[in-house]
Amino acid sequence: MELLFLVLLVAALLVWGSSLQRQVSKLKDRLRPISSIELYAKTARRIADSDLEKARDEATQILSAAKQESSELEQRIASLRADAKSAKQELVRVNEGLRLIADDAHLLEVGYYRPVYGFEDLPKYQEAIEKIKEAQKSMLRVAGEARDKAAAAYATRPINYNGSEAQGRKLLKKVLQLMLRAFNGECDAFIARVNYRNIITMQKRIQSSFDQINKIADAWDCQISRKYLANRLEELGLVYEYAKFQEKVKEEQAWIREQEREEEKARKEAEKRERDAAKKADSVEQAVREARQAMEAAAESDKAAFRKQIEALERELANALEDKKRAKSLAEQTRTGYVYIFSNIGSFGEHVFKIGMTRREDPEVRRRELGDASVPFPFDCHAYIWTEDAPTLERELHKHFEPRRLNLENERKEFFRITIDEIQAEVEKLKSQLGIAAEIRWTMLAEAKDFRLSEAKRKYLQFGNDRS
Repeated sequence: MELLFLVLLVAALLVWGSSLQRQVSKLKDRLRPISSIELYAKTARRIADSDLEKARDEATQILSAAKQESSELEQRIASLRADAKSAKQELVRVNEGLRLIADDAHLLEVGYYRPVYGFEDLPKYQEAIEKIKEAQKSMLRVAGEARDKAAAAYATRPINYNGSEAQGRKLLKKVLQLMLRAFNGECDAFIARVNYRNIITMQKRIQSSFDQINKIADAWDCQISRKYLANRLEELGLVYEYAKFQEKVKEEQAWIREQEREEEKARKEAEKRERDAAKKADSVEQAVREARQAMEAAAESDKAAFRKQIEALERELANALEDKKRAKSLAEQTRTGYVYIFSNIGSFGEHVFKIGMTRREDPEVRRRELGDASVPFPFDCHAYIWTEDAPTLERELHKHFEPRRLNLENERKEFFRITIDEIQAEVEKLKSQLGIAAEIRWTMLAEAKDFRLSEAKRKYLQFGNDRS
């Protein structure tokens, strides 16, 4: 039994020893490369260098790819920004176009146009318009397809069509013709419709038409020149000023005709005054002759009474002859008359006065004429100033109060926003300068009877309705 145990133990030890020997052999094989520290260090360094080189190559590839992607992103961002800018510009043009072609209610907003030319007569305006038309014709005659920038519209580069540069020029010529036909058609329509209410709008419409047509033709590298745009805008302003000057001429002619009618009435009144004075003088002179004849035929006791009668008639005759002489003198004078100061609170409000002139013998006729059906209330008179040079006094007052004029476009409208005290002070200053000897009676407060009664009645009716 013990022998068997020993045999088994020996066998087990042999097996374990054999296994241990194999393990030791494998361990030696694995540890053989590092058996030498120097050999191990070299091997590790070689492996590390190889790994580092691979890492560098990978890092270089990653960095190159990142740079490429960054460049592509930058290009894409730049492209998107350019698209956004172009879209914004297009949106502005579209909105402007929609605003201009939509409801014309915006024309109610009147823009101020500052005159550029200010010619003194119509022929000069006509000459300027002709010059503009000649400049247009000159630009239209230039071949824009040859890229000549002096043309009304021109191409910025040549193109080939069907492989032919000649056919490309023909195509460009047709494109340019279509552009100019569209632009000129719209400009002509805008210019034909221009007036004081839409002058600023029409300028914007021409500019919008220019931008839209150039945007459409941009694909062909064609554009209308800015010089031609400036020419059409200049034509618009000139035509507007010409039409406005025509209106001014008509207004001045109407004013002249009114003045002529006024002078004719004044002349007839003066002639009637002269005839009446002469008739009265003749009548008194006849009475004097008859009284003298009667005195010669009368008894001596009655002659004293006739002498007194004749003396009274001779004094009356002297006055009549003086009136006749004065009436004749006034009829011959063309500058004598009244400068009047009127107000109309009900029609124009407080502190608005009309400063005008009349040559009528009775200036009240002029006040009644002004208070006709064209205004709701009659005018009140604050002063009638008689002078031998009424036009000069009127002109000086207008000149002094020019900045206070209500209508700055029509100088024939003689209304000013001032106070009666200011007018009186200026008249007193001008009296010595212009030699006005007549006394002036001032009415400082306007009666405005109809207006005040109307206001009182309106309040009464309003309160009466409220109480009911």
